[in-house]
Amino acid sequence: MREEIYELKKAVSDLESYVNIYNKEKINEIVQRIIDISSSINNEVNDNKEIKNDNFEEISYLTTVPFLYKPVTKKDYYEGNYLETFSMQRTDELKRANTLDLHNKFWNSNCVENGNIFGSVPEELLNKDSVDSLLSSGWLSVDVNIYEVNDNVDYFDLENLCENNFTNFLIVTEKKEDKYLILEYKI
Repeated sequence: MREEIYELKKAVSDLESYVNIYNKEKINEIVQRIIDISSSINNEVNDNKEIKNDNFEEISYLTTVPFLYKPVTKKDYYEGNYLETFSMQRTDELKRANTLDLHNKFWNSNCVENGNIFGSVPEELLNKDSVDSLLSSGWLSVDVNIYEVNDNVDYFDLENLCENNFTNFLIVTEKKEDKYLILEYKI
């Protein structure tokens, strides 16, 4: 959502510029862009509300945390050796940013069980230089909604719940509490 808000601010700034020179065609184009972005933000907010407030008795919303996320650039990422190459690039970028140890420590305490995210780390664990380094390497800052899963939920039901309700997610086991968590990446 941060990127959309940034785009909205940019569009409003562009609108101010074109209103000053009264370029009607550009004004209409930018107004439509503002409407589209606003609609997208509205949909995302309502989607979050549905997940947070829906009758999912199996999960409860905990918090939203900013993460840095390395996007996959291939639609069929299981094809060939893409994930192996991706993993090597991710490791190199984390080393250059001096964050590999923090990344590994975080993911060793949270065991990934399932999902479709292959590179991420909470922003709050990193210093500004590390964040800047990863961002310059193509990582993105994204909000991650974190949900706690009730103890009585069957793992296969949890997988189905995630696959049917979240586009970008990880199911992790928090080792300290031995609990499942869902990390929903708002990409």
